[in-house]
Amino acid sequence: MHPLKQYLRDVEEGFQDFAARVGVSRQTLYRIVSGAQAPKPMLARRIVEATGGAVTLDMLYGGAACGGAEV
Repeated sequence: MHPLKQYLRDVEEGFQDFAARVGVSRQTLYRIVSGAQAPKPMLARRIVEATGGAVTLDMLYGGAACGGAEV
């Protein structure tokens, strides 16, 4: 499961609400969570800040911290 999806499930926050907090559409957030699109750097930083660091840049970009390949 994508780390952002897991975070939203853990904190019981919906996609629409989180998308509004980070300033993107719900559709953009779905594309990121599904792996169809990587977040742009500014959005990635907003996601990290909005999650209080629970979701990291490594997690968003598939780094070793989440079991993906090294970037």
